[in-house]
Amino acid sequence: MASVDKILIGSPTYKTVVGNVTRVHKVVVGVPLSTVVIGPYADIDNIVGVDTTGKSEGGTFVYDSDTGNFIVTNITKLDVDGKTYPSDSAHSNILIRRSGTQGEPVILQQGEMAYSYLPDLATDGFGNGGDRLYIATGDNDNDGNSTKIDVIGGKYFTDLLNHQQGVLTPNSAVLVDGNKRVDNFLADSAGFTIVRSTDIFAETITLTASTIKATEATLADLNDVPYLSWSSITDTLIGYASGEEAFRTTRKNNTSGIEVQNFLDLTGDFTATGSASVGVDFDVDGITTLDSTTIDGDLTVTKNLFVLGETTNISTTELLIEDQQIVIADGTPTNQPQLADGAGIALGDSARPIAWIRYSNDGTNTPSWKFSDGIDVPFLQVPELVFDVIDCGKYA
Repeated sequence: MASVDKILIGSPTYKTVVGNVTRVHKVVVGVPLSTVVIGPYADIDNIVGVDTTGKSEGGTFVYDSDTGNFIVTNITKLDVDGKTYPSDSAHSNILIRRSGTQGEPVILQQGEMAYSYLPDLATDGFGNGGDRLYIATGDNDNDGNSTKIDVIGGKYFTDLLNHQQGVLTPNSAVLVDGNKRVDNFLADSAGFTIVRSTDIFAETITLTASTIKATEATLADLNDVPYLSWSSITDTLIGYASGEEAFRTTRKNNTSGIEVQNFLDLTGDFTATGSASVGVDFDVDGITTLDSTTIDGDLTVTKNLFVLGETTNISTTELLIEDQQIVIADGTPTNQPQLADGAGIALGDSARPIAWIRYSNDGTNTPSWKFSDGIDVPFLQVPELVFDVIDCGKYA
């Protein structure tokens, strides 16, 4: 049993001492502080550790490690680091306005961005405005809202590009491959300055003013080509497999001519700026303009033939004309017959003819026909001769 050395009578009741053992019954530190009230005269400029020097509107408190104080700064540049991904370390979140129920936003401030993830299934480029990224670019109005909102991207557009390059894909953009080509191209109507193709397949092709150039062995199958203009011909051109339903042309052994190997049928104008050599029948049923043309076979013109050059040479042994009259000086007004003076027919050469028949009308004397070397006919019937003077000459 432990002995008691001493008992303190009248000592405080918070402890008991028995031998070398002291028992503490209660420890009183003080009254806990449950409420702190700062009076109306507290001054933030006098708080220890806070330096408000240079404070102004929009300023913020930042900790300055050099002074150990919180100081005021007006620096607007602020880096918000979202960290790298897929790291799950502590990071910052940058959020923009977004909606899954509305397309284009109605209210944004200048520079503010918004994204609509409302699905847009339209293929006409308009739709409900969903799946798009927006940014406000206009000046703010009196309410602080931008007056213009632009579309700058979004899933709607990236989906159009999400396919293999060089492969035409329905409801998608055209992406050419590394050779600037696409495997197929369909158009209801198209206009081209230059077309380069190995093969062209079409039910009907109509060219109104075009140039077809070929660098491959076979260019195209064509059914309807009203206008053709050839240039830079280097290889075989245009073939058609069904007899004479269309036409077939091939390159000649030179760099300027075109040789028609079988039937050529053109329903419109045919214009040749160089030589055109036709070894078979050449039927013209319209207007044809040729600068230089050699035709080895027959030439049949079913409509009018106009020659607008200076000289027309016909080197045939026989000239057949079904018309009952040959008209010379065509277009001479009937009230100005003197304009046809000198018109006629000459033999040999126009400037120095062997013989000639000419119409004479100087506007003063009586018009008449003149014959070189007189008139020699076996029979001349004149219903009436009128002479003012008959001079039979003199005799010795």
